[in-house]
Amino acid sequence: MFVIQDDLTFTWPVDVNVPADGGKAVKQTLKARFEAIDQDELNRLIAEGGDEAVLARVWVGWEDVVDAEREPVPFSAEMRQALCKRPYLRAAVVATYLEAISGRRAKN
Repeated sequence: MFVIQDDLTFTWPVDVNVPADGGKAVKQTLKARFEAIDQDELNRLIAEGGDEAVLARVWVGWEDVVDAEREPVPFSAEMRQALCKRPYLRAAVVATYLEAISGRRAKN
């Protein structure tokens, strides 16, 4: 049975490859809370503002995000915007959202 949901939000694991010394990347994972939007709105956001516009609309929360002292960082629009300026994080979250809404299973 398929259940039509008008307001669909979901939590999905996001693997982020954080650049490190020696040409390596360290995998870190967070749980992003997303709101599913329809294809027309997604296309419009991509055309008008790219990744940052998409994430401003669909990335509505998170878990497992901490600061350098390992203190939890609460979700806010301002903090989301600041984190979206980190290309490695922005790319990982956008790719994960697109995979999730295409019906793929989470990797974790």
